[in-house]
Amino acid sequence: MDSWIELTKLAKSVTDMFFPSAAFARQQLHSGRYVGLLEHFRPLLNQWKDKYLQPQVLDKAFYNDLFIEYHFVRVYTHSVGMQAVVERAVAENDHNNFDGVRPMTIDPTDYEYIQEVIEGCGQILQKVTHLAEAGALRFSPVRIVLRITSASIFLMKALSLGTRQAKLQESIEILEKSIKALKSNALDDVHLSTRYAALLEMHVSRLRRNLLASSRVAKSSQDATRRSSMGPPPWPGPDTGDRSNSMRAPVVQDTPPDLGYIPSLNDIGADNWLSLPFDPSMAPFDMSHGCQFPMYEGGTLDFIWNLPS
Repeated sequence: MDSWIELTKLAKSVTDMFFPSAAFARQQLHSGRYVGLLEHFRPLLNQWKDKYLQPQVLDKAFYNDLFIEYHFVRVYTHSVGMQAVVERAVAENDHNNFDGVRPMTIDPTDYEYIQEVIEGCGQILQKVTHLAEAGALRFSPVRIVLRITSASIFLMKALSLGTRQAKLQESIEILEKSIKALKSNALDDVHLSTRYAALLEMHVSRLRRNLLASSRVAKSSQDATRRSSMGPPPWPGPDTGDRSNSMRAPVVQDTPPDLGYIPSLNDIGADNWLSLPFDPSMAPFDMSHGCQFPMYEGGTLDFIWNLPS
């Protein structure tokens, strides 16, 4: 019981520190002070995990519940990085015109936080699949179904901000297995898990389709820009070396962005990076109307209907 109490206290501290009000939260996100706060909580999460999340000393059912709860707090905490990316994009552009805007201001720190969200959601959904295979998911408390719901939505929003093709494929497979798990472990055809599985299946299909379509449009635009403004690529010569890398150059823009803020220019090839056109709904939570960031146990699932299109 101590483990559960400590984890709940940690989650509440995250809410109290980051989101006492929407105005304070927005100030933290725009100023960058959220990074220092996150770096304070990250080692606390790791310390809790090392101390309490021990399968060899816990009852199996309790361990599974605690495992899901830990990774949900992990996702909940690091989603601040996602919120910061979206808030910056909104602040830097006309609030009523987001056509053609992509969330390119993902600096390395926020990129790391987004990967933590993706990894944490994956851990939750994979555990759900294992519970289904063991026949235990149908006997899980409603709280677990709510964690599945939250994890799947957080994962799709994180992928929408931008991801490698390999990570997208891996995450889509995890989501599809979760859908099968929910469908196969429902107590009846009107159970929440069955209904949510159908809704999730629709959104996952749309996410995959839109990301791949967005990739094709971006690649087509990139090729057209090269042809019109760069001319044909030079052939490699004795003193020019191999020019094959020039064919993978980033898109030439009228106002080039800060290259240090684009993950695809480091270890990710431009053709291997997928993201949707920017949409404020990519944020984990909606603060556009001055609403307070939801409490960890607030019980609201309104964000289910607030997904990137």
